[in-house]
Amino acid sequence: SWQKWRLRVGFNVREGLTLNMVEYFDQNRWRPILYRAAISEMWVPYGDGSPAHSYKNAFDVGEATVGLLTNSLVVGCDCLGEIRYLDVVVHNNEGQAILLKNAICIHEEDIGILWKHTE
Repeated sequence: SWQKWRLRVGFNVREGLTLNMVEYFDQNRWRPILYRAAISEMWVPYGDGSPAHSYKNAFDVGEATVGLLTNSLVVGCDCLGEIRYLDVVVHNNEGQAILLKNAICIHEEDIGILWKHTE
Protein backbone atom coordinates (compact mmCIF):
# COMPACT_ATOMS: atom_id res chain seq x y z
CA SER A 1 0.00 0.00 0.00
CA TRP A 2 1.05 3.59 -0.58
CA GLN A 3 -0.75 6.66 0.70
CA LYS A 4 -4.43 5.83 -0.01
CA TRP A 5 -3.64 3.17 -2.63
CA ARG A 6 -3.48 -0.60 -2.21
CA LEU A 7 -2.46 -3.06 -4.94
CA ARG A 8 -0.74 -6.35 -5.70
CA VAL A 9 2.22 -6.61 -8.05
CA GLY A 10 2.68 -9.66 -10.24
CA PHE A 11 5.16 -10.70 -12.91
CA ASN A 12 5.17 -13.40 -15.58
CA VAL A 13 7.35 -14.27 -18.56
CA ARG A 14 4.80 -13.30 -21.22
CA GLU A 15 3.55 -9.92 -19.96
CA GLY A 16 6.19 -8.80 -17.50
CA LEU A 17 4.79 -6.55 -14.78
CA THR A 18 1.10 -6.89 -13.86
CA LEU A 19 -0.99 -4.91 -11.38
CA ASN A 20 -3.81 -6.70 -9.59
CA MET A 21 -6.65 -5.59 -7.33
CA VAL A 22 -5.84 -1.87 -7.38
CA GLU A 23 -7.94 -0.08 -4.76
CA TYR A 24 -8.25 3.46 -3.39
CA PHE A 25 -9.32 4.30 0.18
CA ASP A 26 -12.11 6.89 0.04
CA GLN A 27 -14.83 7.82 2.54
CA ASN A 28 -13.80 5.06 4.97
CA ARG A 29 -13.88 2.21 2.46
CA TRP A 30 -11.68 0.60 -0.17
CA ARG A 31 -12.97 1.33 -3.67
CA PRO A 32 -11.92 -1.01 -6.49
CA ILE A 33 -10.22 0.74 -9.42
CA LEU A 34 -8.72 -2.10 -11.49
CA TYR A 35 -8.99 -5.85 -11.13
CA ARG A 36 -6.01 -6.55 -13.42
CA ALA A 37 -3.75 -4.41 -15.60
CA ALA A 38 -1.03 -5.64 -17.95
CA ILE A 39 0.55 -4.89 -21.29
CA SER A 40 -1.38 -7.01 -23.78
CA GLU A 41 0.80 -6.18 -26.76
CA MET A 42 3.43 -3.76 -27.96
CA TRP A 43 3.98 -2.99 -31.63
CA VAL A 44 7.48 -1.87 -32.54
CA PRO A 45 8.26 -0.64 -36.08
CA TYR A 46 11.77 -2.10 -36.45
CA GLY A 47 13.97 -1.50 -39.45
CA ASP A 48 13.12 0.23 -42.69
CA GLY A 49 10.12 2.55 -42.66
CA SER A 50 9.51 2.33 -46.39
CA PRO A 51 6.12 1.12 -47.72
CA ALA A 52 7.73 -2.11 -48.97
CA HIS A 53 8.44 -3.09 -45.35
CA SER A 54 5.26 -1.76 -43.72
CA TYR A 55 3.73 -5.25 -43.47
CA LYS A 56 6.63 -6.53 -41.34
CA ASN A 57 5.58 -6.07 -37.73
CA ALA A 58 7.07 -7.34 -34.51
CA PHE A 59 4.71 -7.92 -31.61
CA ASP A 60 7.15 -8.04 -28.72
CA VAL A 61 4.88 -9.03 -25.85
CA GLY A 62 3.19 -12.10 -27.32
CA GLU A 63 5.97 -13.31 -29.59
CA ALA A 64 9.10 -12.45 -27.62
CA THR A 65 7.71 -12.89 -24.07
CA VAL A 66 8.72 -9.47 -22.78
CA GLY A 67 8.95 -10.72 -19.19
CA LEU A 68 11.68 -13.20 -20.09
CA LEU A 69 13.67 -10.36 -21.70
CA THR A 70 13.78 -8.51 -18.37
CA ASN A 71 17.20 -7.81 -16.91
CA SER A 72 18.29 -6.69 -13.46
CA LEU A 73 18.15 -2.98 -12.77
CA VAL A 74 21.25 -1.22 -11.46
CA VAL A 75 20.90 0.40 -8.03
CA GLY A 76 21.29 4.17 -8.29
CA CYS A 77 21.34 4.14 -12.10
CA ASP A 78 17.98 2.90 -13.44
CA CYS A 79 15.80 4.44 -10.71
CA LEU A 80 16.15 7.70 -8.84
CA GLY A 81 14.59 9.14 -5.71
CA GLU A 82 13.10 6.98 -2.96
CA ILE A 83 13.68 3.42 -4.24
CA ARG A 84 12.42 -0.08 -3.46
CA TYR A 85 13.46 -2.98 -5.69
CA LEU A 86 11.58 -6.26 -6.05
CA ASP A 87 13.04 -9.57 -7.24
CA VAL A 88 11.01 -11.88 -9.46
CA VAL A 89 11.18 -15.56 -10.34
CA VAL A 90 10.45 -16.60 -13.94
CA HIS A 91 10.92 -19.84 -15.83
CA ASN A 92 12.93 -20.53 -18.96
CA ASN A 93 11.88 -22.67 -21.95
CA GLU A 94 12.88 -25.83 -20.06
CA GLY A 95 10.73 -24.91 -17.05
CA GLN A 96 13.66 -24.13 -14.76
CA ALA A 97 13.26 -21.28 -12.27
CA ILE A 98 15.37 -18.18 -12.82
CA LEU A 99 15.74 -15.49 -10.14
CA LEU A 100 15.91 -11.96 -11.54
CA LYS A 101 17.33 -9.68 -8.85
CA ASN A 102 16.05 -6.08 -8.84
CA ALA A 103 13.70 -6.71 -11.77
CA ILE A 104 11.04 -4.24 -10.61
CA CYS A 105 11.73 -0.74 -9.34
CA ILE A 106 9.20 1.15 -7.26
CA HIS A 107 10.28 4.74 -6.84
CA GLU A 108 8.95 8.08 -5.80
CA GLU A 109 10.68 11.16 -7.07
CA ASP A 110 9.54 14.71 -6.44
CA ILE A 111 10.65 16.69 -9.47
CA GLY A 112 8.55 19.71 -8.66
CA ILE A 113 5.49 21.15 -10.32
CA LEU A 114 4.30 19.25 -13.39
CA TRP A 115 2.46 22.06 -15.11
CA LYS A 116 2.35 25.82 -14.83
CA HIS A 117 0.03 28.11 -16.77
CA THR A 118 0.35 31.87 -16.89
CA GLU A 119 -1.46 34.53 -18.89
